[in-house]
Amino acid sequence: GNTITEDTLNGIDPGETVAAGEKTTVTVTNADEFLAAIAPNTEIVIDAETIDFSTAKDYGGGPKKYYRWEDIYDGPALVIAGADNLTIRSKDGKTKNHTINAVPRYANVLTFVNCDNLVLSGFTAGHTKEPGVCAGGVLKFQGCTMVSVDNCGLFGCGILGVQAEGCTSITLRKCDIYECSNGGVSMSDTTGITIEKCTFRDLGGNNLMLSGCSDVTVDGEPINGQNYNGR
Repeated sequence: GNTITEDTLNGIDPGETVAAGEKTTVTVTNADEFLAAIAPNTEIVIDAETIDFSTAKDYGGGPKKYYRWEDIYDGPALVIAGADNLTIRSKDGKTKNHTINAVPRYANVLTFVNCDNLVLSGFTAGHTKEPGVCAGGVLKFQGCTMVSVDNCGLFGCGILGVQAEGCTSITLRKCDIYECSNGGVSMSDTTGITIEKCTFRDLGGNNLMLSGCSDVTVDGEPINGQNYNGR
């Protein structure tokens, strides 16, 4: 009874898609299948050890309906835009068994723009470790609402584990954020931030940096988000 777009079907065996309530579930095993599945009202289930965007056939190509490649200094960066009610999760919930990575050191691994009701769960994301200074982060959210990042590993050499700008209602729960050169989480002009049971380790800066934010709680304790920098 659900509608599925041509973009979603492109490159996917129809036998791998099933209806799941209000979402269409698509199981993916490589970068091409992952990209083809990006659409609103979709649950992308990762059944692969590694999703490496640099291996995609259209890597750095022209824009699609719900994603584009942003030209960064040393390679293309994936930007997902307008894909409301999107879930990206691993098949078994075992974070260390499934990794999404980006090769360019100046690219964010995943950037989401104007996405509402977004869920990320049960996988690791980060940069392939290369010599030199990295200027890209891991997860970035711009103008998004109702974001949940649960049980994810976010690693450098990315400068930040999570960055949010102009978002509403974002929750980080049981995430391991490590080896990022500038810090763990940086958010600005964002309302409704909840951080619970997250681990911050081996970072080059503070765990949490906030500017112009409100309604912030960390492990149940309220935090002044207008100007906060802390471990």
